[in-house]
Amino acid sequence: MKNAIEFAVSATGTSIAAISTATQTNEALQTIQLIITICAAVVTFITGIVGLVVRIISWYKKAKSDGKIDESEWEELGGLVKDGLHEGKTNLEAINEATKKGKK
Repeated sequence: MKNAIEFAVSATGTSIAAISTATQTNEALQTIQLIITICAAVVTFITGIVGLVVRIISWYKKAKSDGKIDESEWEELGGLVKDGLHEGKTNLEAINEATKKGKK
C-alpha cells in the first residue's frame, strides 16, 4: 500500500513537472516567434525607407538633368513622398497587427 501511495505521489509530481515544462516551452516559443515577427517587420520598414530614399535620389537626378526643377517636377516629388508615407503607414499597421497576434 505504501508503494502505491508513493507511486501515485511520484506520478502526480512528474505529471505536474511535465505540464509545467510544456507550458514554459510554449511561452518560450511564443516569445521567440514575437521577436522574429518584430525583426521581420523592422526590416520591412527599413527597406521601405531605403526604397523611398532611392526613388527621391532618382527623381532628383532626373529633375536636375535639365539644370532646373520646375513646378511639375516638384509635384512629382510630392506624389513620391506621399506614396512613400502611405507605404510606411501600411507597414507600421502591419507591424502593429503582427505584434498583437504574437502577444495572444
